[in-house]
Amino acid sequence: MKDGFFRLALTLLKPYNFSMKQQDIINILKSQIKHASIPSGIEAIYLYGSAIKGRLRKDSDIDIAILTSYDVEDSERLELISKAEAIFTLLLKKIGIQLEVSIFDLRGKYASVQLQYKVITEGIALYTKDVSQRLEFENAIKREYFDFEPYLRSLRKRKYGDILQKA
Repeated sequence: MKDGFFRLALTLLKPYNFSMKQQDIINILKSQIKHASIPSGIEAIYLYGSAIKGRLRKDSDIDIAILTSYDVEDSERLELISKAEAIFTLLLKKIGIQLEVSIFDLRGKYASVQLQYKVITEGIALYTKDVSQRLEFENAIKREYFDFEPYLRSLRKRKYGDILQKA
């Protein structure tokens, strides 16, 4: 086990050699996060973006979304984001990946329904404290997204229609 882990870490240190190993990164993070001290205010943690699409580059960042508990105050959210960033920075360094970690809260006031939907449908849940809470949130986001999607499509048509007419 240790030999394979170190071989993987050495492989991941090579510049631009990330794309072949995204499943290894996911599996290692899933197993390592079980041993991390996840703050009680975090219900779920998702990995999304280039790390799961096999498009990591030397200048990429690791995109993480956390789902905080319903009862977390706005003032606590930044602290939880900071703690999650520290945890993931350490976990990634352990496996030889020294990329920036970018984290946001899915319940935060700046999280758009489009981004929330993208994370829950394209991302991978690395950690879940309570599956029913996570699924309840995911279902609520899907309902909200599908309610919003026709309006979004209309806005895009107007925006891109104007661009096409000017060209």
